[in-house]
Amino acid sequence: MANIALRAARQAGQIILRAMDRLDKLTVEEKANNDFVSNVDREAEAAIVEILHKTYPTHGILGEEQGSSYTSDEYTWIIDPLDGTTNYLQGIPHFCVSIA
Repeated sequence: MANIALRAARQAGQIILRAMDRLDKLTVEEKANNDFVSNVDREAEAAIVEILHKTYPTHGILGEEQGSSYTSDEYTWIIDPLDGTTNYLQGIPHFCVSIA
């Protein structure tokens, strides 16, 4: 499971890093006060979900952006595809992909 999570995190990381040089072109919304989400967050989460669901179709997935994608009584993956969105949007390179 750790290897699959690492593969998913690396795929999301590629999406995030490719977009970092064009931050001014991102679509950004404010979910709550000082809580932002961009199209990069959503694309990264979709990539993670795709990899996890392809490998483990019966596992639950709870993503920060999409909410609950799949439910399971045995396993649930919890995803924050771009942990540190505020830093990312300001060009501060202190952010990560979180998968638990």
